[in-house]
Formats: sequence, structure tokens, C-alpha cells
Amino acid sequence: MSARIKCTCGRKSSDHSNLKVVMYRRNYSAFNGYHFTPSDYSEVVCTRPGCHGRWRTKAAYVEGLPKD
Repeated sequence: MSARIKCTCGRKSSDHSNLKVVMYRRNYSAFNGYHFTPSDYSEVVCTRPGCHGRWRTKAAYVEGLPKD
């Protein structure tokens, strides 16, 4: 699992605007030869300018976010 990179834009954790799902319930890991593997976790990124926030989560709010 990748490390969590916190948002640098000052976004509050309860504010889910400006978030986007880049990998929905899947994983590509060195442990499985970088092949698609179903997962309970999704990868989320913050799309605010200048922010590099990125993390994996299985929280319910992911269902309402735009998917890439």
C-alpha cells in the first residue's frame, strides 16, 4: 500500500469537494506482478491547485466522488 500524502491546501478532512478517485476498488502492486487485483480500497487525490494530497481508503464517501 502506498504512503498517505496529506493535503497541503488546508482542506478539512470533512470537506470532500475537490477530491477525485483515481483507482476505484483496485490495486496494482509489485506483490502481484503489477496486475489488476480487486481491493476494498480506492485511491483518492486532491485536485486543488498546488496540492499533492493522495491516499487510499475504503471510506463510504468514495462512492459519491467523481471517478477517473
